[in-house]
Amino acid sequence: MQTVEEHHGNANMQDGLSLMPILLHPRSVGTVELQSRDPRDPPLVDPQFLTVDDDVRDAVSGNLLSVQVKDSAC
Repeated sequence: MQTVEEHHGNANMQDGLSLMPILLHPRSVGTVELQSRDPRDPPLVDPQFLTVDDDVRDAVSGNLLSVQVKDSAC
């Protein structure tokens, strides 16, 4: 794993702000299935992210709110 300095090289590191909106209670439901009877085989995972319209609406709203917070902090 890289440090921030290694990742950004000689970038001028200054104060910053990170916002990461997430859905705490998404309505979209994914699946996890066995690929085979062999326990060494990884499972088949289909997360079905943002397949419910309410989740898309909430994700967009969260991102728009993040922009408003960022704009008010600068």
